[in-house]
Amino acid sequence: MRSEGKLPSGSVMDCLSHYLGQLPWEGKGCVEARKPLADFLGINPATIRCWFVGSAKPLGLQLVKLRYFLEERGYDVQELHKLPGPVMALGKAIAYGKIGFDDAVEKIHMSQGSELLQVLHGNRGVSNERMATIVRICGDTPFQEGERPAPADPTGEPAQAAPSGKTEEEIINLLNSLDGLCALLEPRLGRMLSNAVTPEQRQAFREKAGRHRVFDMANRFFRLNKQLNALCSEKAREITAQNQNQR
Repeated sequence: MRSEGKLPSGSVMDCLSHYLGQLPWEGKGCVEARKPLADFLGINPATIRCWFVGSAKPLGLQLVKLRYFLEERGYDVQELHKLPGPVMALGKAIAYGKIGFDDAVEKIHMSQGSELLQVLHGNRGVSNERMATIVRICGDTPFQEGERPAPADPTGEPAQAAPSGKTEEEIINLLNSLDGLCALLEPRLGRMLSNAVTPEQRQAFREKAGRHRVFDMANRFFRLNKQLNALCSEKAREITAQNQNQR
């Protein structure tokens, strides 16, 4: 395990070992010190002592939640790096109780919970169709844990610190996922808008899909289109900023 300043980096078990090593294990307050982790994972504080002495290890959903608990406390958990952006977002939403695990299994149409656990652990991939469902689920469940919107800069984006290498990797993973989703969606939307579908069928589809959802997604893609255009080059970014300032 390596440490850079205040952000230790390593496997989830390395990070857990470091975290537990900072806790008091004797005397008054030792049980209370384990409470944040126990409450987050929904386990008995005695279980954490078993992990500390090595008589047991976190498994399954506990291990998924543990990664996000440690990440929130500043640890650079290496297992999270290999996850596609949407999968990482889903795991975080489940860990913080924004989405129920069983509910996610049902919505993604997985046969059993162990299948989703393999995905959240990064041991199994998912089809483009299921990835699209994961993106939709996370989009329906906004997650801003510990974050507050920052004032917008001239480009219309929130003012933030320079992205870390981890953030850049997440953006690349999300772009890869979006590229695959768009490849699936574009021909299907093309057919829906063609003369092969009657106006009545399109109207029925709008009602089924949700008119507000379609409208909101159109606006979101419009904003995303401007961001992607600005990302193409520094000149494009300058033009986007100038156009924003003229409004």
